[in-house]
Amino acid sequence: MSFSELLLEWYNQNKRELPWRDIQDPYKIWLSEIMLQQTRTQQVYGYYQKFIQQWKTIQDLAEASEDEVFKAWEGLGYYSRVRNLHQTAKIITQNYNGNFPKTYQELQKLPGIGSYTSRAIASFAFGQPTVSLDGNGFRVITRVLDIDLPINISKNQKIIQILADELLQNAPSKNFNYALMDLGNLICKPQNPLCSLCPVQKVCLANQHKTQSLRPSKLKELKRTKDFLVFYWIENHHKIAISKKSQNYWKGLYTFPFEKLEPDSWYENTHQVIHEVKHVLTHKDLYIKILKTENTKNDQFEWVHKKEILKKPFPKPLQKFIEDFLKNI
Repeated sequence: MSFSELLLEWYNQNKRELPWRDIQDPYKIWLSEIMLQQTRTQQVYGYYQKFIQQWKTIQDLAEASEDEVFKAWEGLGYYSRVRNLHQTAKIITQNYNGNFPKTYQELQKLPGIGSYTSRAIASFAFGQPTVSLDGNGFRVITRVLDIDLPINISKNQKIIQILADELLQNAPSKNFNYALMDLGNLICKPQNPLCSLCPVQKVCLANQHKTQSLRPSKLKELKRTKDFLVFYWIENHHKIAISKKSQNYWKGLYTFPFEKLEPDSWYENTHQVIHEVKHVLTHKDLYIKILKTENTKNDQFEWVHKKEILKKPFPKPLQKFIEDFLKNI
C-alpha cells in the first residue's frame, strides 16, 4: 500500500473529532485556521464558538468595529492575526461579494493567509487537490521521505511542498490533510515519536535509517532578547489614561502610556510600583512594571472611566492587572 492509502486507512479509525471539521463553510474553516496558528487546539475551542455566535457570517464580522473584534480576541495572543482577520473579512465582503476565492493562489493574496492556511481552506472547503503543511505536516513528510533540508528556510519549504503534493496522489485532500495533522499530533511527535504504533512505518525512510530524531532539520534560531517596559497608571477624576497602539508590540490594542527603558533604569525604577510581571513572546521576554503617577491633562491620551476600562481590548499582561484592579472598586 502507498503512503496515502496507509495514512487514510489509519485516519478512518482514529480521527479526532473537532468542531471545525466535517464542515464546508469557508468562513468557519478560515476562522478556525487563523485561530489555530501558533495556538494550542484546546485554547481555541472557546474563542471559536464565541466568534461564530457573535458574528455568524463574514459580512457580520466585516461590519463589526475594530474594538469589538479585538475585545473578542483578547487573551488569544499574536494580535497581528486579528488585525488581518478583520481586514480580510472586509476585503472579501467588499471585493468578492462575501464569497471566498476557491484556489490557494487567490487566497494567498489576502492578509494573514499564507501557504498553509490558503491550502487548508482550498482543500477543506472546496476540495482542491493540495497538501496543507503545518508544523505537524512538515515533520511527518520530512521523516517519511527522510529529507535533510532545514524547514525554517523558505525555498526548502517550497521543495517539501512539491514532494508532499506528489504523495497525495489521487487521495481526497481534505481527509489526507486532516490525517497528516492527526498523525503528527498523536503519533509522529516532535520528541519520542511512537514509531511502533505508526501506520506508515513500513514506508517511512527515517524509520528505516533511524534518523527520526534528526527530522525535521532546522537552522539555529535567533537568540532571545529582552525589553524592559514601564507603564503609567494615570488617574484623573476616576478616569484612566489609555492609548491605542499603532506600532510595536500590540498594534490595534489599548495600553496605558509606557516607555521602553534600559535594564539599569528599569530595575532602579521602584517608586510607586503597583504591578510587576514578566511576559513571554515568541523571541522576546518583556519585563513590565506599572507605576502610579501624578494626574496629567495630556491631550494625547484617551480618558476612560474605571468601570468602562474592561470594555476595551488590552494585551494579556495588562488584562490580568485590570481585572484584579476592578475587583477592588
